[in-house]
Parts: sequence; C-alpha cells; structure tokens
Amino acid sequence: MEVTKRDGRIVPFDITKIRNIIERCCEGLDVNPLQLESSLSAKFKDKVSTSAIQQEIILTTVSLISPDEPDWDYVAGRMILYNLEREVYKRTGMDYSTPFSEFFSYMIRNGYYDKTIFDTWTEDEIKQLDGHINVKNELSYNTTSALSTMKRYLVKNSRGVIELPQWADMSACIYINKYSNDKVRETVKDYKLVSNKSISLATPFKANLRKPDANLSSCFILDYDDSSESITKCNEDIAFISKNGGGVGAYLGRLRCSDSPVKETGKANNITLWTKIINDIAVAWNQLSQRKGAVTPALDVWHKDILEFIEMKTETGDLRSKAFDLHPQVVLNDRFIEAVRLDKDWYMVDRREVQAKLDIDILNPKVFHENYPKIEELAQAKKLKNMNVKRAKELWKQLLQVYVETGDLYLTHKDNLNRMNPMIDDGKFIQCTNLCTESFSVIEPAQDHKIELIDGVVHKTYKPGLTHTCNLVSLNLSVLTSDSALEEASRRAVRILDKAIEVTTVPVYDGHRHNQNYRTIGVGTLGLADYLAYHRLGYLKDESLEVAERLQEKIAYWTLDESCNIAQEKGSFPEFDKSYFKRGIILGRTAKQNIKLSTAGLDWASLHEKVKKGVRNMMIVAVAPNTGTSLCTGATASYLPVFNKFFYEDFSGMQTPRLPKYLKSRFWYYNEGYTVPATRIVELTTRLQRWIDTGISMELVLNPEVITIKSLSDSILTGFENGLKSVYYSRTLDTTSTETCVSCAN
Repeated sequence: MEVTKRDGRIVPFDITKIRNIIERCCEGLDVNPLQLESSLSAKFKDKVSTSAIQQEIILTTVSLISPDEPDWDYVAGRMILYNLEREVYKRTGMDYSTPFSEFFSYMIRNGYYDKTIFDTWTEDEIKQLDGHINVKNELSYNTTSALSTMKRYLVKNSRGVIELPQWADMSACIYINKYSNDKVRETVKDYKLVSNKSISLATPFKANLRKPDANLSSCFILDYDDSSESITKCNEDIAFISKNGGGVGAYLGRLRCSDSPVKETGKANNITLWTKIINDIAVAWNQLSQRKGAVTPALDVWHKDILEFIEMKTETGDLRSKAFDLHPQVVLNDRFIEAVRLDKDWYMVDRREVQAKLDIDILNPKVFHENYPKIEELAQAKKLKNMNVKRAKELWKQLLQVYVETGDLYLTHKDNLNRMNPMIDDGKFIQCTNLCTESFSVIEPAQDHKIELIDGVVHKTYKPGLTHTCNLVSLNLSVLTSDSALEEASRRAVRILDKAIEVTTVPVYDGHRHNQNYRTIGVGTLGLADYLAYHRLGYLKDESLEVAERLQEKIAYWTLDESCNIAQEKGSFPEFDKSYFKRGIILGRTAKQNIKLSTAGLDWASLHEKVKKGVRNMMIVAVAPNTGTSLCTGATASYLPVFNKFFYEDFSGMQTPRLPKYLKSRFWYYNEGYTVPATRIVELTTRLQRWIDTGISMELVLNPEVITIKSLSDSILTGFENGLKSVYYSRTLDTTSTETCVSCAN
C-alpha cells in the first residue's frame, strides 16, 4: 500500500509513523495509545493522502473522549496542532524547527504583519527571542482550544493558516512592547504568561495586534447629544467602530422625547425612530466582515419614551419602531428601586421641560436623586405637560417580563455605576454600560459642530467629547491556583494593558482622547468554576462565595498596587489630580471602610496612602463574558458555572465534546448552570462587585424548576440595593445564542 504525502510524493505506507504520532500525542496523559490504534477502523485506500490519514486519527481520537477518559481531549488537541504544523510547513516551508526570527521576517516581508514594528525594534532584538519559543505549551491545548485558535486567531492566506500558536503569542507580545524600554526582557515576561495561558488576551489582541492600524479596544460607549450634528456624528462613529470589530454602547438619555418642542412649531418623534436607524447601521456595517454590528442603546427609566423603548424587540406593536438587532439597556436608579419597593407611581418625563421648570439637568445622577421629589410634586400638580405615569411595580414587572421572554434587555443601575466613579469629584458621570455590561467610565458628547468652506474644501470641526474606550485581558483561574501565581499574573496583566494603550489605533478620535486622558483598562477573570472545583468547592456551598470574594479582593489590591507602581515610573493618568484617588479613596470607599470589609488580610491602609501619590489607570478591573477566549484557554467562561459537564458542540464542522479541565478528578464539584439558582449567581455577583471598580457580565440561566419570577425579582432588587451594577443576558435551556461583538465572541 502506498500513501500520498503533502508535497505530492508517493511513498510506501509505514504504520510505525502513525504509532510514533500517537505515542507522542499521548505522552504524559492517562490514556492507552493501543486503544486509539485499535480504534482506527477505516481501511485506507491505496495512495490515500497523509492529511486524510491524520484527519481520520483526529476524528477517532475525538470519538474516544468521555467523562471517564477526558485526557483524550488533550490527545486530540495535540493531534490537531501537529497536523497544523505540517500544513503550515507545506504552505511556508517553516515549522517550529525554523528560528522564530526567520518566520517573523517572512510575515513582515509579505505584508501579514505591520512593518512599522521595526521603527522601534531591531532585527537583532527579534533574534534574541529565538530561544524563548516554548513548544511544550502546546501540550495544554484540548480539541476546542486548538480548533478555536486556528479558526479565529491565526493569520491565514488564500491557502489556509500560515501561523502557529506559539509564533502568534510571541508576535503579539512583540507588538505590545513596541514602545517599551527593555523590549526583549518585557516581551519574554509577557510571552511566558500569555503562552502558558495564565493570561488570556481579548479577541482584538489575538486577531488584530500584529496587523497594520490594529484596534485593540473591545469596548466603546458613545454619548449622543440632542442635536442633528451629534446624532449624525455618533451614527458615523458606530459605523467605524463596528467596522473594526468593536461592540458599542450608545447613551441616548440626552435625546428629546416624543412631543418635546422642536424649534417653534414642531414636535419631536419617539426615540425608537432613532434606535431603528442605529439598528440598520449595525446591520450594514458588520464587524470585520464576520457578523452584524453589536450595539446596546441605553435609556434612563425616567425618560418619557422608555415604555416604547423596552418593547423594541418584542413581536407586538408598530414594526417601524422595532430594532430586532439591538440589545436595549434600561438605566435604573435608586429612586426607581425605592418606588418599586414602596409601590409608588413612577413619572417618565421630558428632561427639557424639567430643566425649564426647575433649572436642573437630571442627566446628573446626584441632581436627579435630590430633585426627584420635586418632579413628583410638579407631576402630581399637573404642572408637567409632557409626561407619562405608571405604577413603578408594574413597570418593573414589564421590564422583567421582557427580560425573561427575550433574554435580551440589559438592566443597569446608574447610581451604583457612579459610586465607584473616580471622576465624581470632577463632575463627570458614568451614564450606562458597554455592550457586555462590564466596562464603562465617564463619557461626554462632542460639542460646537461647524461646517466651513475654505479654499473650495469643506471642513468639519467640533470640540471633541469622550467616548469610553477600554482594552481587556482575563486572568485564567484554572491555572492560577496559587496566590503567588495569581499575584504575578495580576500585576503583569496591568502592565500589558497599559502598554497596549500606546499601540492601539482607536477608530474614533473621541475614543483616542478618552484613552489618553483616563487610560482605562479591564483585568477580568475566567475559569472560576475550574478554580472552585480544583479547591473542592461548588457554587452551592456558602464557602465558595467567601473564597470567590476573597479572590476578587486580592486581584483588586494587586492590580491597583501595580497601577500605582507604573504611575511612579511613567506618571499618572492626566486627569488624576481631579480624581478621588487624590483624596485616598479606593472603590468609592475610605481606608476605614475597606479595612472593615476586607477578608483577605491585605494592607489596605498603606494602599490608600499610596494612591494619593499617583495611579496610572482610572478604571482597572472588569469581568467580561469571554466565552470565545475561554475556548482557546481550555477554561470555563468568566466567573459562571459550566453549562454542562459534558456535551457535544458543532465546531468547524466537527462534533466536538466540551468538558471542563478537572472533570475526572473533581467531577462532583462542577455545578451545571441550570442547577444553580439565578438568585445564587446574583448573590455571588453582588459580592464580587464590592471589589470591582467597573462591572461584571452577569448572565443568568433561568430554570423554572429552581426559580420563580418573584424570587428573581427580589434577588435582583436586593442586588441593586447592595451595589449590583448591571444585569446582562438571561438564558433558558432551549434558547439559541445571540450574536454579540467579536471582542467577546459570546
């Protein structure tokens, strides 16, 4: 029997080569190589290609994966990457025996990588990295992590993938350190933690970083002002951000409500007409040509048009007001929660009319809270003409009904967003969250829009605003099971993200301005379910809540402390002197308050003194859904339970088993999502939120067998009363996935 090799040569079939591959991929794992060899049922035809043989071996290996023998998952992952290395060699003439610097030069020379890297790096410095590629890191890839890395993140040409995972990781770290002083040393440090999966880079890093004009930011929030010029500009910004793969939050609270005066004789339309336009922009300007744009328009619960707004995705009503491709976000506040609890009326008003009557701007959350009783008095005295009223409890029920039925109505608490807002002293406010509800900061609309004709050329000018922009990474708790490892990765993650601010190309200038002025970053986590299982804990044990909160406190402490260290080296974020850090405030609390709240035994008193001298990044911690990147790391997503302990998913045309990392040794400590009451997840999120300056993507799995709407309502209301900032998706056991932004790849 003969086989056809990848280069077209026909050679005799050699079974020992198959045995060698199998033994190599099974090394160190709890599997029997003979079981795989005997399971190869296919009788290969004469002159079968070696790639077809390899594919048959992979498929047979995947078929052996089971809860009793989960290590076959890693055998399959190794097989896939072994096959990839052969394919890359066929396309480029290079494999892991090739010096990394030679591969890097090839990618620059052929235009796959951004050549401006040599503005700061030298070829000799690149050569110094040759000995640091660690191919053994690929032994930790399972089936899904290997397939997802190949499909989503490795560079391709017309023939297929031309990049290998360790090359990609090292190249990404080179670009992160484009402007570092000790570039080689810093790159090696970053590569060590990225390549061994201690730190998981967000999708924009993995997909874009090596390419020209790379946008690394995952999150954006625009602030629409109440003018045609601002609306047009923000719509244009959504298009450019979406084109570059970012998810967008769009705050609409400034826009006038229906029937509000327009000039002297006109009246404004309902805000849903604007959301309809945003919807069409999101569909037309898709993300990196991969999927529809993803936008969450946000509107305050006091806005007169809120009732129509929350129905934008339901099947009833005027189709002209529907926006089925958006992810609506309702911005709540303390006064509304109070009205629900007391079963009071809730007044939805025209901001401009309130401004005319009381000379206040209720966009300011403090002003709204202090003056809402006066608004109630005006409404009850019939002195407000353009308003709606509804029982607060009924409106809350309507919100929950839409949330449960569509799974896609975000609930955000503005007062809680601003309690940890470092710029509150400067009179700047957080209005809403980003697309995944975990990242946010101060935003402002652009002002003074002008169009001038100068020497036959049209010039558009405006005073720039602030578009929230944030770069994200996640700490992989499935491998960071010791405090020493977690501290090292936490500190390095801050440095990686801070360096990324200097190399990213933000699609819109207002986002660039925000990046430079506030340097917001988001250090998140994934693999909490693995971490708890490793330590023989499950989500249903009270001890798990304490362990998870203590873990999050340590991350908060180490990341902020490292941001202070960087500030001492490079300076604080430019607006630092206007922040509450200058007064020694951390997470909206005094030293005395944090010491009382602490359970991790950390020296908060010293850190409160340290922040007075400087902080590099205004916002630091954000826990994203990171479902896509968790696939690449082989860890459970975010801080949530596993969907199921063992299930099959179609991935790249292959029925691929999905199972958590420690399934064999910790089977009973993995709680499946549908067995954990949503109320438990709300409680966990609320406790973690104490130590997270931005937010958490809280996705709830609603199982009617373990939760009622009343208990869900009470749980979320109690969460909001105790600092919960936002509620993300809800899922039921039979829902299909909803497209979000490629940055989180949910």
